[in-house]
Amino acid sequence: MHQAELLLHFTTTTAPTLGGCDCPHQLAFWTRNVPHIGLSHPFVLHLLLAAASFHLAYLAKHHTTTDTAVDNATASALPLRLMRVEYLALAQQHLTAGVSGFSAQLARPAPENCGALYLGAVLTCYCTFADGPAGRDDLLVCTVKGEEHGGGGSHDDGSDRGEDASPATTGTSSSSSPAVSMPFVYGVRLMHESFSPDVLFAGPMEPLARAPRPPALEEPVCVRDGFPRLEWEAQLDGLREFVVAARCAASDGRDGATPASTEATRATAAVSLKALDNLIGIYAAIYGRRGQNGEITLVGPSENQFVFGWLYRLEPEFAACVRRCEPCALLALAHYALLLKGDAVPRGWYVEGWKEHIVARIGELLGDAEGNLIMDQMKTKSQTGGLLDYFVAPKPQ
Repeated sequence: MHQAELLLHFTTTTAPTLGGCDCPHQLAFWTRNVPHIGLSHPFVLHLLLAAASFHLAYLAKHHTTTDTAVDNATASALPLRLMRVEYLALAQQHLTAGVSGFSAQLARPAPENCGALYLGAVLTCYCTFADGPAGRDDLLVCTVKGEEHGGGGSHDDGSDRGEDASPATTGTSSSSSPAVSMPFVYGVRLMHESFSPDVLFAGPMEPLARAPRPPALEEPVCVRDGFPRLEWEAQLDGLREFVVAARCAASDGRDGATPASTEATRATAAVSLKALDNLIGIYAAIYGRRGQNGEITLVGPSENQFVFGWLYRLEPEFAACVRRCEPCALLALAHYALLLKGDAVPRGWYVEGWKEHIVARIGELLGDAEGNLIMDQMKTKSQTGGLLDYFVAPKPQ
């Protein structure tokens, strides 16, 4: 009965929240084709049941707390039959089975299973988001070395979501496993790079090939969708100036460091700058850029409106910088986390809690003298504290 409930909930309620389902082709794919693919590839079936379980657990949580923040588009049309803890247990059961089957198939990618592997990677991304942080030091793109930076409770076993971890060897989140979302983000990209669209999107996957391209933005997303604008320019432009200055100082030898340290600083700054420029493009698409006369204009390509595009394009070297707790990389990631909310991720029930967790932990990691010095320099450049104050917390005692 549990599986029947989960499958019904997926097709009626969870599926429309996934994959940008405003398009009829997309909606038909998620509600009909995905379960059909699951009949031939059991790991897909387990993963969609896990997604439905996490969604029901989310709804049960807000139902019991009478929280009014639940989007009507994600609300269940049927009564909840179980307690939240029971839905979470079902989610873990199906996620474990799904990831195990996915990993086994990933070792043998072929035209016959590449579409299912692509779908499995996407579903695992959703499930890993919905499962929430695996521990205090889980910062989504990697697990930081928390014990060296006033932390603890990290699943630090040498694995890294964006650097060393492998989709075939990573499991679900638990007290002994590393954080796992980034390998599956790269898994989506790997399928794109390994198979041509006519092979990847054949058979039941074909509706994804017919889905129309998103309409070109004619105005910032906040204007189009009617949500409040975030004043972001001073903070992110100030951070960019700081990163550029650090790179220039390292290149000119003005930092007084050893050659090896100088090269490391230059490499970190270059990686952080690329990720930051990508992030600035997303902010400009969602909130527009305020000009000198106060006008708000749309800047950049329409593709920048998609928040998860930043993770998709993220380089492993950036995750390595975050893992080492490089301040510039941490600050860029903290600003990305601010986008993990309902306005920027419509119907994004699965991102709940990530923004607060990432920002709070980075605030702790930047609570030392070096972090405060960077914040002071950025405030001097931008003439405002603004959101930056939220990233600085007292150093743990």
